[in-house]
Amino acid sequence: MVNILLVEDETTELRMLEFILSKNGYVVTCAENGQIALSILKSKKDFDIVVSDINMDVMNGIELKENINLDNELKKIPFIFLTSVVSNEVQEKCKILGCDLYLFKPFVKFDIVKEIERVLVKF
Repeated sequence: MVNILLVEDETTELRMLEFILSKNGYVVTCAENGQIALSILKSKKDFDIVVSDINMDVMNGIELKENINLDNELKKIPFIFLTSVVSNEVQEKCKILGCDLYLFKPFVKFDIVKEIERVLVKF
């Protein structure tokens, strides 16, 4: 079973994504911001992939990825940004941080599953 850490501050979006991913056989753990996600990652290092929004309070997705990169084990986990941020500057920053994929909202439910599978095949 594939374990996904889903990081999203919008409750409706979080629950919808959780439902779609769970329905497709993934084990989904949810976090409402980067700080909670980082805490979960440090206590339970068996995630196969992280899917995160960028714009969140407390700790945003970019700060989350920066913190993940400080840990030699955690930085090996594939990382997808799923966001409404369309800035070239932000996309470049994500690329530099080692993000495996940058997807835009709104998403199509079949696309998110397909894209997660595409990233996981590389690992």
